[in-house]
Amino acid sequence: MAEKLLEIKNLHVVYKTDEAVVRAVNGLDLTINKGSTVGLVGETGAGKTTTCLSILRLLPDRVGEITEGSIEYNGEDLLKASEERMREIRGSEISMIFQDPMTALNPVFTVGDQIGEVVKLHNPKFTNEDVIERVETMFKLVGLPPERRVEYPHQFSGGMKQRIVIAMALACEPLLLLADEPTTALDVTIQAQVLRLMKELKEKLQTAMILVTHDLGVVAQTCDEVAIMYAGEVIENGTLEDVFDGEKHHPYTVGLFGSIPDIHSEADRLTPIMGLMPDPANLPEGCKFNPRCDHCMEICKTQAPSVYKNGTHQIRCHLFGNQ
Repeated sequence: MAEKLLEIKNLHVVYKTDEAVVRAVNGLDLTINKGSTVGLVGETGAGKTTTCLSILRLLPDRVGEITEGSIEYNGEDLLKASEERMREIRGSEISMIFQDPMTALNPVFTVGDQIGEVVKLHNPKFTNEDVIERVETMFKLVGLPPERRVEYPHQFSGGMKQRIVIAMALACEPLLLLADEPTTALDVTIQAQVLRLMKELKEKLQTAMILVTHDLGVVAQTCDEVAIMYAGEVIENGTLEDVFDGEKHHPYTVGLFGSIPDIHSEADRLTPIMGLMPDPANLPEGCKFNPRCDHCMEICKTQAPSVYKNGTHQIRCHLFGNQ
């Protein structure tokens, strides 16, 4: 039986502005087991990044607010932890690779100093020699020459910067890594290298990972489990086999797979999901996907669907409600 590392229950997150209250995450449930990789998949605006920021309690001050739910990490509710405890956890036990490596690094400090700062913060007994040794070890681990630790971010390419950000996130060997679209700004060749690197490091350090992406190809290469997000909810989740090869799927998941080019079939164009993600400040009643769904019934417009379960596979849809 897999051991739970992180369990999110009924998470609700809002962003309050003068114009509107934006409901970014709406009753999200997600479980991460020790050593496993979960792919969090969905369109832009689904609430994926907000979920990761909520885990680390890094939502913008005075704007972002967690209104309901719990986030249990090794049995400890992070939403009730003190700020001092959260500072201990961030970087050492739970780390995040932010979306854009170009902005994640400080341009006026050497990359070695930036990784060393993380190491020193969580290992106050380390001498300067210990810190330098750990930084050089991390450089080797991500395939960069250790002597380049004295250089500045602008002296590295995009792919190298991403490797440095990964080294920084893994410097204290965290139990959980939150990777927010870590390959978005990279070309396909470098993307493959970074994904391979992350997979190798994860296996070597036995780190669990939440991989935020909208690329199902990346998920197929990297993940053990998949959670499909739409309008702040997980609408389908299960093992990689459940979501990629299962018989039943949420109509949104079917749409996502229909949007992927298939080299084995002849088609003039892809089959997109019609319409747009709903405005999170004005979400539809009932099932959030109903305005875009080909299978929409009257019940979908008024009543939120219950969860259909088949072993490890879960689907939140009225199509399977009575089965």
